[in-house]
Amino acid sequence: MIFLIAGLTVILGIGYHLHSTVRGLFPLLESTNHVKIRFATRELTGGKVTILLIYHILRSAFRRINLITLGSKSELSISEVVETSNTSNNDGEIQYELDNVDLTLEIPFILHKDDLNQYIKCCLSPQTYHDSGGKKVVEDVINSSYHLNLLFSALTEPSILLLLSSIKCPIDPIGSVNVRNKFSIVKPLLLEEIMVQSLRSIGPETSISGLIVKSKLDKRVKKVKRGWEFRIIVELSKYGVVAYKQEFMFLQFHKHPYPPPSIPNQSETADNSISESVVIGRFSIGGKEPLNWAELSKDYNPIHTSNVAAKILGFKKKIAHGNHIVSKAIQAVSEHLREEPSIDPNTSTDTITWVEVEFKRPITVPALLEVKSSGKNQSKDITNKRYLEIWNNGKVATTMKCGTNSD
Repeated sequence: MIFLIAGLTVILGIGYHLHSTVRGLFPLLESTNHVKIRFATRELTGGKVTILLIYHILRSAFRRINLITLGSKSELSISEVVETSNTSNNDGEIQYELDNVDLTLEIPFILHKDDLNQYIKCCLSPQTYHDSGGKKVVEDVINSSYHLNLLFSALTEPSILLLLSSIKCPIDPIGSVNVRNKFSIVKPLLLEEIMVQSLRSIGPETSISGLIVKSKLDKRVKKVKRGWEFRIIVELSKYGVVAYKQEFMFLQFHKHPYPPPSIPNQSETADNSISESVVIGRFSIGGKEPLNWAELSKDYNPIHTSNVAAKILGFKKKIAHGNHIVSKAIQAVSEHLREEPSIDPNTSTDTITWVEVEFKRPITVPALLEVKSSGKNQSKDITNKRYLEIWNNGKVATTMKCGTNSD
C-alpha cells in the first residue's frame, strides 16, 4: 500500500509538472495574430524546449507529406506568399508579402548574471574558460558594444523561437537557415541601466518591471534563387522605450518553377574582394560547444546539436550557430576593435551602435577559423564602419560590418 501511494504521488507530480509546462505554451496554439506569453525569456528551458522541438519535428514532417497546408490547397508551407503588385521596387525586384499574416509575440524579459557567465563561456575556448573562470572577460563584455549586441541577441532569441512555434507562423524552422542578422543598440544608457539592475538581481527569476521583448514577422518576403527569405524584427523595451533591436533573416529552401535571375550584389562582391585583407586573429570551436550557445539562446535546432539530424537535412556534420561564431570572433580580435563612444559628447544624444552579419557558408564543427580585417578598413571611412571576415578552409564563411549613427 505504501508503495502504491508513493507511486501515485510520483505520477501525479509528473502529471502536474507536465500540465504546468504545456499550459505555458497554450497561447501558441491560439488562432491569433498577437500572441502573449506569460513566462520570461530565460524560462524557456527543460520540458518547454523538448515539447517545442518535438512539435516542430512533427509539424515539419506533416508539412513535407502535405498533411498541413496552413489553410491553403498548396503543399508548400509558405503558400501564403503572394505577389503584391506587378511593379518593381527601386532595386528592380518584384515585391512579395505574406497574405493574411500580421504576427507578433510579446514575452517578459529577464537577465541574470548567470546569463552573462554563460555568454562568456561561449566566447572563450573550454580550456581558457576553465583556467580563468571567465573573470577577466566580464568587464570587456560589459564595455563592448560588439559583445552587448551579440549577448542581447542570444537572450532575446527565445521570442523568435516562440514566434516560429505559433500555429499562425508559415515558416518551417526545421531545415531553414539564418542567412543575415542586424543588431542595434538603440538607447545605450537605457541598456546600461537594464544591465546594472539585472546583474544586481537576487535570484535567477528576479524580473525588472516593464521589460518586454516583442517579435514581429515582417509581411515582406524576398524571392531568391534558393527559396524565400523571411525577416523577424525583435525589440527589447522598457515601458515602451526600445533599447535594443535586432533583425533576423531566414532562408526557407524552395524550388521555384521560374527562379529569379541572379543579380550581382555590389556589397557582396566587395566582401569577396580580399586581396588586401590581413589575418588579425584565429580561434577554434569544438564539437560540443554548440550546446553552450543552445543553452544560452534556447536554440536547440537539431542541425546544431546532432550529426545525424544535420546529415538528414543535407549537412555533412552538425553546424555552429552563426551568432556564436561571431561572438567568438569578436573576442579573438578584441584588441583590434576600437570602440566608438556610445554618447555624443557634443549633443548628449544616444548614438546607435549596430552590427550586421551575413552567413555565406555553414561552419561544421569542430573547426579552426581565421578572422581577417577587410581592405576597406585601410582607408578612412567617413561613415565610421568596420569590416571583418571569418574564414574557414580558405573561404569566407561570414562577413561582419559594424558602425554608429546618431539617433
